[in-house]
Amino acid sequence: MTPHYGQYDKVILYAPTFRDHADTLKPFKSEFLERLDSELAGRNWCLLVKKHPYDRGLLLPEHLQNVRDVSKSEKDIQELLVQTEVLITDYSSVFVDFLLRDKPLIFYVYDLDDYQDRSRKMYYELDEVMPGPVTHTEEELLELILTADEWYRTQTSRERRRVAMERFHLHNDGKACLRLEAALASGFCEFGR
Repeated sequence: MTPHYGQYDKVILYAPTFRDHADTLKPFKSEFLERLDSELAGRNWCLLVKKHPYDRGLLLPEHLQNVRDVSKSEKDIQELLVQTEVLITDYSSVFVDFLLRDKPLIFYVYDLDDYQDRSRKMYYELDEVMPGPVTHTEEELLELILTADEWYRTQTSRERRRVAMERFHLHNDGKACLRLEAALASGFCEFGR
C-alpha cells in the first residue's frame, strides 16, 4: 500500500526515464538539492523521487527532509501520480498518464544531447509533444516549481495540454469498452479469440 503524503501541502514527483550509461550527467548538484530542500520545507511541500527500476546512478543525500527517494518503497508509479500536484520528468512516457490529471508538467532535460547520443532517439520532436515548460538548468527548474500555479493557468499552457490530450488521449470519453466490444463483434479485432 502506497503511503499517503497528505501531511504536505503539495507533492511534487520527479520521475526520470532510464539512462543506458551509469556515467551520464547527473540531474542535481548537492548544493541545489540543499537549496531545494530548504525552499520546499518553507512551503510544506515535498519532492518525491521515483527512479526507473534499473537506475543505479541517481543518488540523493539521506539527510534531506523534503526531498525523498521513494524508489524502493513505492513500486507502483500510478499510486504516486494520484497524489502528485506537479510532475517533473524528462523523456519518460509517464507524462502521458499524468496528462489525464490536468496538473502542471515540467520537463527537465538537463542531458538532452548526451541522452540522444548515448541512450536513444526520440519518437517525437520534443517541442511538438511536451505539454509543459522545458528546462535544461537547475535554476530554471526551481523557478518553474515555485511558480507552477501561475504558468500552469496561462492560455499557452492550456493550449499545449489540449493538443497533447488530442494526440495521446483522443478517446477520453469513458467508452473504451464499448468501442472494443463493437470491434470484436464486427470481426475487426481478433483480440481475445
